[in-house]
Amino acid sequence: MGKDEKKLRAQNKKIEKVLKRAQESNAAKKKELIGELRVHKKGSPEYSRISQEISKVGTISDGTVKTYSDQAKGILKEANQRFGVREWKHFKPEHAQKILQSRIDQGMAANSVRKTAHALEYINKNVNKVNVFKKNQKIEVTDHKKMLETIKQNGVVRRAKDSHRLKANPEQARAVIKEMEKYNKHYADIARYQLLSGFRITEAVSQKAEYIDLENNKHQAIDAKGGLNNVVYTSHHTKEDKEFLQSLKNGQDAETGRVFERLKDKNGNYRKDSSVSKSVTRLARKCADKLGIEGAEGQTFSSHSFRGVYGLERMEEYAAHHDKLDGIIEEKIREQPRLYKKYVNFEARIREKIIVENRGDREITKEEKIRWLVSTDLNHSRQEVVRFYVDNMDISAAVQKYS
Repeated sequence: MGKDEKKLRAQNKKIEKVLKRAQESNAAKKKELIGELRVHKKGSPEYSRISQEISKVGTISDGTVKTYSDQAKGILKEANQRFGVREWKHFKPEHAQKILQSRIDQGMAANSVRKTAHALEYINKNVNKVNVFKKNQKIEVTDHKKMLETIKQNGVVRRAKDSHRLKANPEQARAVIKEMEKYNKHYADIARYQLLSGFRITEAVSQKAEYIDLENNKHQAIDAKGGLNNVVYTSHHTKEDKEFLQSLKNGQDAETGRVFERLKDKNGNYRKDSSVSKSVTRLARKCADKLGIEGAEGQTFSSHSFRGVYGLERMEEYAAHHDKLDGIIEEKIREQPRLYKKYVNFEARIREKIIVENRGDREITKEEKIRWLVSTDLNHSRQEVVRFYVDNMDISAAVQKYS
């Protein structure tokens, strides 16, 4: 093993440690702030101040830790090959900028380009706080604002038309689940729960019974994407859906509280949730292919197709109650204070599109409010991404139907 390779491996281990320590520290900080928030009245200055502090705490999930760690390894390896940099203390914002531009020029997917920027920003914000590198090494690896400007200037945007995921309808999704039952009932049940909750596949696999509230039609994803806890609404469920969910709760594992039994491999070891997730996705695609379900432009069925159907059904439910949207938004923000800032930013982005003097008069439409509500259920605040699941024409047609 060469000298550079040894140094890079050592640096990679240190960055992994930085990310894990930052994850633990930020999670503890957020928990502390939430405790403080509960003693203040909603709407008071202290409540608003603490809510804003909570929104700034960089909590991330285990999956994001791995994603950022993999990104960091690739970035440092590229920096070593191109610039001779083999330690993070020598990695500078100008190196980050050149690597970002190179990835854009190579036509890398928008999601991957953004991961480059966000991984470096998270490292930058936490590396000097967690005592992994020597205290006299003040590490600064990125200018995040400049990187975001570069991404914007180059027109790097994740668009719905670029998706390879099939936007299935409810009938197709349920037909796939019925077909899956012929091969593996356990996988089919996980897929059905994903369709009913809108959870990402790994969130569905690890769900616990205590976070399924059938009485109030709400499900909570713990440590979901971005390290967030997210509450989703499920008031659209049928009697049959609720009976299925009740059976999951009744059959929870006594030791872990999980609604889906942990599976073992041929050696008797518990399989990782990510491995089970991949198996569910593969079976769903196999069954969709067998049923001839595919997109006109080559889009294929995946576990995200179940999330898409959940989004469509939530949209339909919100459209049916279009005269109560403000109250629903208030309820969402009340139980999840972090959403307040997201909604304010959502309104601001809409109003930025018209001339300054008319911005105060711009009403947020019912269709826009519904899209925001669906985005909160899906735990995906970027509206361009939410259009993967529900586009403007879908929402307008639904509102018109119930009006």
